[in-house]
Amino acid sequence: MNCYDFHGDRLRELRQAMEITQRELASYVGVSYAMPSFWEAGGNNPSGENLKKMIDLFGVPMSFFTSEFRDEIPLAAFRRKDAVKRLCSEAYERRQIEERKAAGETTKDEKLLAVSRVLGVPAEVIENIEKSFSGIQKAVEYSRMINTQMTNLRQIQDQIDGYVSKVHEKSLELEDLRKKLVELSEEVNGSGDLVILAKEAG
Repeated sequence: MNCYDFHGDRLRELRQAMEITQRELASYVGVSYAMPSFWEAGGNNPSGENLKKMIDLFGVPMSFFTSEFRDEIPLAAFRRKDAVKRLCSEAYERRQIEERKAAGETTKDEKLLAVSRVLGVPAEVIENIEKSFSGIQKAVEYSRMINTQMTNLRQIQDQIDGYVSKVHEKSLELEDLRKKLVELSEEVNGSGDLVILAKEAG
């Protein structure tokens, strides 16, 4: 298959319309992560085998990539969008697992990918759900902590209210004493000197 007339800008347009990354496309085709960037920039042409993989993946004719005339993205490609995204996402996840295994890392990705296949849901969605549950758990913990702090604040407020009430009672008692002092001073001294002093003291 002749790939020398490959138009990389059409690959970029199609890839972006399908909402997949260059890394995901590279993982599906089985090339280095950098290769789709070269193809799209026109610096390199895909081999016949790699071009066929992309044609089969996107559901477009070879002329879409190789013709001198600019074709619109076929409706058939848009109908395959979800399947394309899923296939590329899974290929990228498998590649990530293989790379981590090669580096001697152990991860939970294998189990995640297995669950993804059984449920028919992208592993990324399942991982996001797990993160959401983790976020909910943290929110519940914060809520409990806030409730505890609110309870403590209510207890402190009750104590303050008690102190204010006692101060108010003492204030009333002092007012009564002042009135009695005024009355007593009026009885003892008709001149009113003690009355003035008592009022000033109040």
